[in-house]
This record gives sequence, structure tokens and C-alpha cells, in this order.
Amino acid sequence: MEFSSKQVHIAFLVCTLLFSGCTKLGPDFLKPDAPVADEWLEPEDTPDDIKITTDASEYAEWWKSFNDPVLDSFISMAYEQNLSLQIAGIRILESRAQLGIAVGNVYPQQQTAGAGVSRNWASKNAIPPGS
Repeated sequence: MEFSSKQVHIAFLVCTLLFSGCTKLGPDFLKPDAPVADEWLEPEDTPDDIKITTDASEYAEWWKSFNDPVLDSFISMAYEQNLSLQIAGIRILESRAQLGIAVGNVYPQQQTAGAGVSRNWASKNAIPPGS
């Protein structure tokens, strides 16, 4: 495969532009210092009786803390339409079937039918004479 001189020049230009991004930032670039603490910060006045709650009822309606009626209506609508995966899959199949019915007459259609008959003849040599 041969390359024209124009293709070679374009490839060289593209490689040059790509590799120009791999250069240093400049001669006067200094890496900034990132201060890091020597040890973890622990709260000093934390009582020992603080416990994390695992009660799900406390967080069951967390969105109501926003006091937004639109969000409440969206959540209630989502709960009403929350279906199992099997029903969701059936709805997808149903919508695909409806789409097929809707666009079924758009394209030209052709139907063919074929029939064939096969006959098997017994060979005269299949059964030896006198058997």
C-alpha cells in the first residue's frame, strides 16, 4: 500500500499536534504544596451513647422534608406504577407489538407460498429375488 505525499504530511502534522500536548508546562512551573494533616481529626466532645439508627421507617418518606407538592406527586405516581420486572417486560413486548401493527402497512409487502411433492421409488435391487 502506497501513501501519497499529502497523506504523509497530514499524518506528520496530526502526530506533531498530538505529541505537543505531552510537553512540560513551562520552565518556571512549580508543583504546589498540598498540606496534609499529621493525624485524623476526631471530635473531642462526642458522647459515647450516640448510636446509628437502622430503623427504615424514619427514612421511608425522606422526600417530604423538602415540602414540595410536585415532588410528592411524582413519588406517589412512581409508587403506583412500580411494577415487577416481569410485568415491565410484558409491557415492553406489548408496546413493540403495537408499534409493529402501527407501521406494518407502511412498507410494501410480498407473500410467497411454496409446495413440493416428493416421491420415493423403491429400488428393484433393494429386495433380492427369492427372499
